[in-house]
Amino acid sequence: MYSLTGPAAVDLSQVAAIVGAQTGRPLRFKAASEADYSRRLEAVGIPKSAIDLSISFFRRLSAGAFAEVLPTVATLLGRSATSYAEWAKANAARLIPQR
Repeated sequence: MYSLTGPAAVDLSQVAAIVGAQTGRPLRFKAASEADYSRRLEAVGIPKSAIDLSISFFRRLSAGAFAEVLPTVATLLGRSATSYAEWAKANAARLIPQR
């Protein structure tokens, strides 16, 4: 099993900016409080265990647990990993439904 990453670590604010740039729709990320996030998910029937797991993931993400960039893709493929911006550009039409 290999651990794979893109060529750069991006946070959720950067993800929103990249998707906004590629779709032509300005986006920004605004974090919800854990309590508000829980209430919203509970309201649509998400089980508490799944909500707790999701919150745990976002806590780890915020703490930088997934910020390490690894050379695995370049080592295996002999080329750089695809950047998030490249991926977003190739998939822009799928990211936000057209009106």
